[in-house]
Amino acid sequence: MSSTDPVCENDFGRAKTSGWSPLSRSGMAVALRSRDHVIGVLTVEYDSPDRISHDDEIWFGGLASNLALSIDNAQWFSRIRSLGAEAERNRLARDLHDRLAQSLAYVAIELERMDRSQGGGTELERLCNVVRDVVA
Repeated sequence: MSSTDPVCENDFGRAKTSGWSPLSRSGMAVALRSRDHVIGVLTVEYDSPDRISHDDEIWFGGLASNLALSIDNAQWFSRIRSLGAEAERNRLARDLHDRLAQSLAYVAIELERMDRSQGGGTELERLCNVVRDVVA
């Protein structure tokens, strides 16, 4: 995991490495790195020895770089999308709150007007107080 280059082994029978499939005879592995963090591991294993050329190692390293970048981009896109959805939820909540508060304030004003027209002290006054409490 500490290497930035692919680790290749052409014959597990001669090698003193572990961690590969017991049926494999050769293979390559490379850490997928993004922003100096390992985000995954890419491996290719073969059931016969001596399958890996120097060109294969170079290609594999390039593939790992592109794959790590793609994974990192997908993770950032997901985070950004989540933040966007959260911002939209907050905007909708504020909008709903503002509309509801305005509507309730209007209802309270109308109840107060109706109560005054009836001389005060009615059920309308108590209802108006309930609506004011809800707005607050």
